[in-house]
Amino acid sequence: MKITANRLSAELNNILRDFGEEVDGLVDEAVKETAEETVELLKTIGDYGGTEYRNSFAVQEGDAHTRGKPQYVVFSKKLHWLTHLLENGHAKRGGKGRTRAFPHWKPAEDAAKQTVEKKIREKIEGVKS
Repeated sequence: MKITANRLSAELNNILRDFGEEVDGLVDEAVKETAEETVELLKTIGDYGGTEYRNSFAVQEGDAHTRGKPQYVVFSKKLHWLTHLLENGHAKRGGKGRTRAFPHWKPAEDAAKQTVEKKIREKIEGVKS
């Protein structure tokens, strides 16, 4: 197929637009997958007790959108107030010391950052071939 010099710019713009749309979809897919994997990871890390808290983790599409793209929020459905207390520890009743911290959100966040970057790279490299 021959392209005239006058049409070259328009054809390149079409190709880049199509590629950009495909990459956007792949990034959204990678972010959603990572959020779901982070929920599963949160259920397994941390040596705090209680299955009710562990089982309360979920992911949902957030209300805030970045440039029209959905955001996914990982949260505790029932015991959201407990996340900060467990993650950081808290003062005991009567002011007699502090409880021990059970870091679980920070390790899950760190893992999610690495995972989403890896997934995005893999998905985009798959498009190139």
